[in-house]
Amino acid sequence: MTDLWGAAIPTGIAAVGGVASAAVAAIAFVLSLSNRTGSAVLADGLNKAGNVGSLTTDRPAREMVSWRIDHAADRGLYTLTNLSWSQTVTLNRAKDVSIEGDNAFSLLQELPVEIVPQGSIPFRIDKTLVSPAVTAILLEWTEDDGESRTQTLYR
Repeated sequence: MTDLWGAAIPTGIAAVGGVASAAVAAIAFVLSLSNRTGSAVLADGLNKAGNVGSLTTDRPAREMVSWRIDHAADRGLYTLTNLSWSQTVTLNRAKDVSIEGDNAFSLLQELPVEIVPQGSIPFRIDKTLVSPAVTAILLEWTEDDGESRTQTLYR
């Protein structure tokens, strides 16, 4: 005769627990995928909002410098592109300003660096499990007329 409380019931409890933990893990995985997609949509929307600020006030109308972040083939490697068609800029500062951020952002070049129109520079975002879903990067640059500007990009 089988020892009901010594072998059969603990084995049954372990089997039910294993199935339940696999189901919870699968649900968590699906939710994390949808959260990453939502984070990418949020970051793209914030980047398109045009949060460019000028540090000086008097300025004739001319082309605004804007930026784009593109994901490169390597995991964690991105490029920061100057989308202007006519302005060469000098990038003076690039800093991770994410709330509760872990400074996952790092440029692969020393600052200041000159970026030609449609030119780009590489950088990394090395996320861990404790990294925020969206990384906020504060850029400060000087345009070719000497005006300093700032913008926060989200990725």
